[in-house]
Amino acid sequence: MKDDKKQEKPSETTKGVFDSTTLKNLKFKNRVFLGPYIHTAPKIEKIVENDVSMVTTEGCIIGDYAFTKLQPEGPFRIDTDEYIPEIKNLADIVHKNNSYILLDLLHQGIGSCERYTPSGKSIMNLDIESKAMTKDDIIKVQNYFVQAALRAKKAGCDGVEIHGAQLSLVSLFCSSKYNTRTDEYGGSDEN
Repeated sequence: MKDDKKQEKPSETTKGVFDSTTLKNLKFKNRVFLGPYIHTAPKIEKIVENDVSMVTTEGCIIGDYAFTKLQPEGPFRIDTDEYIPEIKNLADIVHKNNSYILLDLLHQGIGSCERYTPSGKSIMNLDIESKAMTKDDIIKVQNYFVQAALRAKKAGCDGVEIHGAQLSLVSLFCSSKYNTRTDEYGGSDEN
């Protein structure tokens, strides 16, 4: 006997990892996304050729601060317009393969020559002097993020991710251990 029930389309909650999906105005060919990953063009091209829908670059430096010994091989940067062509090249490679790209925006905090931390507290076992940020410092870094996001857009990236892990400046601001400020940038979760 034939089943007269119509076969229903799977809902968003029952779709599989290789089914297409939509998020806002982005149509993904599947649900395979690669988290922050090395930024070299050949490696990213290999990844997207294998049907990854979206890649996120490794942390891209947002400010014009110099580097410390924590990243001796040199940084991946977006702190001036001169870096837009390199990132545009990555975006073009990703888009050619019908994938999306997010640029991971990073301020290294204590790992930068500015040695910033929210409250000037030393970080774990790092033998590095830190500098408590003034409100002017915070506004300067906020502007770094804004300008970096605008450059990412100019380079053709589909979005940005704010790096908030691995003792980055953002992660330190979110930590009650390292952020003991009593102004609008510390204290409560809302701040």
